[in-house]
Amino acid sequence: KAVLSKRVKYEFVINRTEEEAKSKEDAWQVSGLENKNAPCLNSVTANKLINYLFDRANNRVFTPYDFHTMDALTINDVWDIGKNEVMSKIEIYPGVFQDTTMVYRMQAEEIKSLVFIEDWYYSKEPFMIFKDVIGIAPVRHYITNYGQIRKDVPFVIYFDEIKKF
Repeated sequence: KAVLSKRVKYEFVINRTEEEAKSKEDAWQVSGLENKNAPCLNSVTANKLINYLFDRANNRVFTPYDFHTMDALTINDVWDIGKNEVMSKIEIYPGVFQDTTMVYRMQAEEIKSLVFIEDWYYSKEPFMIFKDVIGIAPVRHYITNYGQIRKDVPFVIYFDEIKKF
């Protein structure tokens, strides 16, 4: 097989409701159709895949990398990407207020899409195209304090460390 393209990156939007994202059940399928080419993917759900990525990064089974710089990250680095500290006054007694720092961190339900990183190959006889998934990155969709919709890629995981670069 010959190289068609290296390091192809594309975003795959996960269509799930907020309730499905928060659910511990894995009823939502990535595809409602039977996958005849890869039957092992018939039981893959969005929640399973996202939990798998975070679990493997958290337990250092795979090294999480910064999506842009390719620097290795710690799990604290990953969770701090979505960290937002807000100062507010909280009423602790009637008429008595205290300054408090509220810390908001990234939530798993904010992951609304995935970036797949692949190498593409083809064969001339018979003409076929092959894709080798070498990495997956979750994409966090969130609304800023100013009401703007933003996306962050907290990390990327490469399945074969040799293929990383």
